[in-house]
Amino acid sequence: MNLRLFRIFLTAFAGTVAAAPVAAQDASLPAVTAPKKGPDGSRCELHVWPIDEYTTDMWGALSAIPLVGFSLDQGSTKNRRQAIQSLMREYLSPEIQIDLLRKQGGANALGLIGYEIIVEEAFPSREALKESKELREKRKKRFALLKAGKRLTDSQSSCYAELGITTVAYRDIPQLKSNMFIGWSYRYYGASPTLQSEIVLNSGGVPDGSLNFFPPTTEVDVERARNEVQYQFTKGFLGFARNVRR
Repeated sequence: MNLRLFRIFLTAFAGTVAAAPVAAQDASLPAVTAPKKGPDGSRCELHVWPIDEYTTDMWGALSAIPLVGFSLDQGSTKNRRQAIQSLMREYLSPEIQIDLLRKQGGANALGLIGYEIIVEEAFPSREALKESKELREKRKKRFALLKAGKRLTDSQSSCYAELGITTVAYRDIPQLKSNMFIGWSYRYYGASPTLQSEIVLNSGGVPDGSLNFFPPTTEVDVERARNEVQYQFTKGFLGFARNVRR
């Protein structure tokens, strides 16, 4: 198969989220499937990398509103950014990311029916990279493999794919609702050791999912904020998965 490279830039989703209901799994996908094996009998694998890095861009009115559960200097943008990042990590940790993917069909949602999900080590935060030479070396090796179009793991599976969560970002921009963006990277190899196709969702500067309750500014909004952050993550995954299946 010839290399297909799609760069899909962010488009706005219509509508707002009230109580942030859980997004429904695509009804066209089978709910339960038997494990699939490749031509050589090896199991089919989807390797998934969650992310432990959370970014914030704050320029709107919310930058001056106190947050629930945090006592911080309201004149300090740095402190407020750290508080929001802490909440994002609590509501959307690497473990929660994987759990939400599984609930929405995981590999099946991407059209990889019967593929087993193999969870890899989360992409580390900037702080962790600063403190660990080992993590920096791993990142260097990963970038080299990506540049060469090679698999990021040593798996020899004859039906192999990779999914990376590349960005979890919160934005508070003037004249727009606060919103979040999730970045994705899907790489399909099949039986080949080299990349066959790739679909990447990058930010084009347009909001992904509007946030009505996050970050929570009252106790009443805490659970609503948690639900809508996870809802927007789920919605983003299902939208990206539809592009992968096309």
